[in-house]
Amino acid sequence: MFRKTKISRFVRCVARVIPWLCLGLTGAGILFNVLFYPIHGLAGFGREQHEEALHRAAAGFADSESLTLVSLLGTGFLAESTGSGKRALAWGTVMLLTSRGEEVFGWVALKWSPFWNRWERRECAWLADPADRLLFAESLLGLGNFNRTRHAIANLYREEMRRLREIWPL
Repeated sequence: MFRKTKISRFVRCVARVIPWLCLGLTGAGILFNVLFYPIHGLAGFGREQHEEALHRAAAGFADSESLTLVSLLGTGFLAESTGSGKRALAWGTVMLLTSRGEEVFGWVALKWSPFWNRWERRECAWLADPADRLLFAESLLGLGNFNRTRHAIANLYREEMRRLREIWPL
């Protein structure tokens, strides 16, 4: 007959807690990425102040990657009027400097939200990220599905940590 021990009770308790903990962390991550991060730091810019909002989003991106923002190289703005409100898109390329003085380029895209009445980040990313060279190598077939999956998950994790650094700099 199986006898219940303190260790088996501990294992059952942990087995009950871990799924709820994972569910809570997943929910917190979704709320952060959907509600908090896109609008953080972009309050106070009107719909017509798209270049200032792009500059603020690019500065936050540069700080989170330990880079220096040099300038916005090219920007675009597209406004449309719909029945529910006015929507707009703004995008631009930014030049950044590394600590060694090398030039790197980034992409920033924003969307005007009639619901929040402010700009939202849609994308902040490096152009030609050095970590992505692995995916474009000639020996791509030699990587295998496991390594490609591991690389994709590592990129997602790196982006999430960058977003957290942008909101809460250490």
